[in-house]
Amino acid sequence: MFTNLRSTAVVSLVVIGSLTAFGCGGGDEDSSEPAATSTTGTTSAEPEITMAELITLGDGICAEVNAAVGTITASDSADPDVVETQVADIYSGMADRLAELGTPTDGVAPTKVVDAARALADSGAA
Repeated sequence: MFTNLRSTAVVSLVVIGSLTAFGCGGGDEDSSEPAATSTTGTTSAEPEITMAELITLGDGICAEVNAAVGTITASDSADPDVVETQVADIYSGMADRLAELGTPTDGVAPTKVVDAARALADSGAA
């Protein structure tokens, strides 16, 4: 159990570093306004998104995940195995949601962040 917790802690640090680099918790600009979204009539497989929009949406996803994980891990009475599984599921969902954002038109896809989130989910599910 302790080895598994250590592994989760190490992977958590990697994910936190990756999420920070991605923009979870802040972007390059100070703006309180949400990024504008494009609503064109195209039906492409991936929506067109700018890097600024990707960061804004990614920040929102990360905020939801952080709140959910914080709520789950704050419970002293919860079964540690159940908590670990729930947290792994949340990180897996985060990876899926970030991957669905696609590649920004003016940047690169957040593949390192998605991979780190999947690794965290996998380490918690083991």
